[in-house]
Amino acid sequence: MTPPPDIHALTGPSVLNAVDDSERAAFEQHLANCSAEVDELRESVTRLSLYVARQPPPAQSGNDCVSFGVNR
Repeated sequence: MTPPPDIHALTGPSVLNAVDDSERAAFEQHLANCSAEVDELRESVTRLSLYVARQPPPAQSGNDCVSFGVNR
């Protein structure tokens, strides 16, 4: 028998809709009493979006496949 997952580890999967019904119910019940995960995720998303918004797009080369590491 596998141990139950740490409820806090379900934050990301729950946001991505990658949990089953029992995990979702357990996580939603947990959120009713603990909003730390929501606050932490909100702060992380905000920091990431600000960082990404400040980064200039990468220079485009003549061969986009090479930019993505694909060789033809």
